[in-house]
Amino acid sequence: MKRILPLLFALLFGFNVKAQTPLTEAVNFTSVALNGEHIDLFEILDGGQYVLIEFFYSTSSGALTYVNKMIQSYQYFGCNEHDVYYMEISRFDNEAGARAWCNEYGIMFPTIHTESEGDSGDEICQMYQIPIYPTVILIAPNREIVLQQIYPVMYVENIIDALTPFGIEEHECSTVLPEVSMEVMKKSSTSMIVEFEPNFVCESYHFLMGEGDILEEQDIPLEQILDEQGVEKSGNCTYIWSDLTPETTYNIYVLPENFEGTHGEIQKMSVATLAVAGPSVIELEVEVMSETQVYTKATPNEFTGEYHYGLFLKEEYEELEESEIIDILFDDEFPLYDVDEWIWDELPPLTDLYAVAVGMNTDDVMGELTVVPFRTEMESCMELEDVKLEITPNPAKSTVCVNLKGSAEIRIFDMTGRCVKEVSAVDNATINVEDLNKGIYFVNVNGKVEKLIIE
Repeated sequence: MKRILPLLFALLFGFNVKAQTPLTEAVNFTSVALNGEHIDLFEILDGGQYVLIEFFYSTSSGALTYVNKMIQSYQYFGCNEHDVYYMEISRFDNEAGARAWCNEYGIMFPTIHTESEGDSGDEICQMYQIPIYPTVILIAPNREIVLQQIYPVMYVENIIDALTPFGIEEHECSTVLPEVSMEVMKKSSTSMIVEFEPNFVCESYHFLMGEGDILEEQDIPLEQILDEQGVEKSGNCTYIWSDLTPETTYNIYVLPENFEGTHGEIQKMSVATLAVAGPSVIELEVEVMSETQVYTKATPNEFTGEYHYGLFLKEEYEELEESEIIDILFDDEFPLYDVDEWIWDELPPLTDLYAVAVGMNTDDVMGELTVVPFRTEMESCMELEDVKLEITPNPAKSTVCVNLKGSAEIRIFDMTGRCVKEVSAVDNATINVEDLNKGIYFVNVNGKVEKLIIE
């Protein structure tokens, strides 16, 4: 037994080292790599590139053997810009572990880890049924896995020689400088939220904000100020500045750095804060359509940055404090910014309710509640009887004729309750519906509702 066990272990070990994916056809995945790049495997393949994937984890001894050869062959074949696209997928490394790994070895091709958005590294490794790490596979543009394992990888030539028979040729890498894109997500008179997104060669970056050109007017070089005093980040970042001066221009500067520690050019973006905002006011219109349906229209004023509205039973509303009502409205997870129209269905008939709206201005200051009381009953049944509603043709394709007597407001609503068309008419009206999608709609004429099908 003492002689058999070491031999058995050696056989098992030798089998595992050469283990490969059992798949012959690629399985698609979508993910966001460590460098912020959005990866869609089939999209890359459909673009005509081969895809080389190393399935690994950073603490395996094999990964340390492969890493420099992968980097050298990546550069030999043109840095993902030509015939082949490199990526690595970790089975066990989280974002911090993957970042430490890439920083240590200067890996510039995409790395997908266990915390990647979309399909994570461990999920993709399981999709491909990888038995041992590292495993390196090559996928052709027709989605066939043409190499289920590249082994051994003792020299960079082992990878180059494996890929060359497929017409994958040597290319120069373009000189790509580290850059960071900046986008203002939100601003007010005293605050600003900016999102930073580095490109795939940017390992880290420093940024600062200054009023006007004050940072450029210092005796110290701007690059040195950013390097010593700037906020340092790697990867995507959302940053908030507060206590700013209203109606003032600020400059944001970014100093990017690649994996080799080389700085790119300083980037600059000028942004002005807003004027001090007036109070948010929401205008509410309420129209009872039937004893169980109500149409509402909410219109925010120019100072409103965000608002919410809803319906309350009278007895519930009167038992709540104003702060509680505001909390309920803002907890609905449906922030609104523009005019909103809605039909509320299945309301209790002959019931007193309140339509309530509240908004915040662009300085995040809460406005006053707008409250409109109403009751779910029609004011005049005779009025509805005077309107003889007939819609032809129904189903319709391009136009519908609404035959009625007298003046009317005609509103067409989709299945979600949104008003998609509104027409004022006297007697008969022809309405163009070619711009509406096929489906079921509801036509409301002075409170009377008929179903309309558009084919």
